Amino acid sequence: MNEVLDWQRKSEMQMLISASEGDPVPLSYTVIPLTTNLGLNESQLARGRVNIEGKMVAADASNYASISGSDVIPYLSCDQTNTSFLEPSAVLNALMSNDPQPAAILLYSQQGMCCGLTGQNLNFNRILTMSDEQAASQTLLMANMSEGTARAQISGNFTESDQSNNAGQQGGNNSAVAMSILYSITGLITLLFLIIIATGAIRAHRYPERYGPRNAFGGRPRQSRAKGLARAVLETIPIVKFGDSQAKPDPNLELENATSQQTGGSNADLALTYAQSKGKAVTTNVMKTVRHRH
Repeated sequence: MNEVLDWQRKSEMQMLISASEGDPVPLSYTVIPLTTNLGLNESQLARGRVNIEGKMVAADASNYASISGSDVIPYLSCDQTNTSFLEPSAVLNALMSNDPQPAAILLYSQQGMCCGLTGQNLNFNRILTMSDEQAASQTLLMANMSEGTARAQISGNFTESDQSNNAGQQGGNNSAVAMSILYSITGLITLLFLIIIATGAIRAHRYPERYGPRNAFGGRPRQSRAKGLARAVLETIPIVKFGDSQAKPDPNLELENATSQQTGGSNADLALTYAQSKGKAVTTNVMKTVRHRH
């Protein structure tokens, strides 16, 4: 491929390569994963979990059959050449079929910027490509000179700034979830109020004698249509109940009743006393008449 596409650059990873194990100053190059298992078109967090280490070995049609091992990273060119009877794709398929499988396979191009990968249902998914022609040539030179002792480490470019961005995105997602919950609760409360109002209106319509307009009578206060409707709505709530208030007693009426009772009691006493006195008088007269006859 003559250029690296923008969507591929978003999946860039880092490769550190040194001529031998323990080299204090490894060289750093940019590589691009060609499979989703290594983070292609995935999040930076997913690529940050990738960590591949192994010996970098230059592979071609002449030596691919001898390259094996789970700690080996074959370095294979994807350029078409006339010097080999095997296509690069055939060599790649052979390397993927090795048992044990290599730690990863790194492709490069000296005729373009990077390599591409076609095909589905591959039996090997740890395939990457260099992203620069000059870096590809320098890596090939180091692999050839080291004769299999060069060490390579491939990992995602997961830095503290990326972690902060991911934390910010996670915080934004949490805020969105919280707002969604808040809106849901508000909607439920609004729906509940509407149901209460509708139920109260139906109650007021069905029982006009209780919730309809009326004048004050028998100690009951005057009630308007709006007040009756409000009362019906509030009584829809189980914890709110209204009752007809008892009429307050009239102090003047109480005083009159008390006076009447006292007057009635006095008159009764007087009548009883008068009756008793009359009875005594009659009895005395009868006794005198009897004596006189005798």
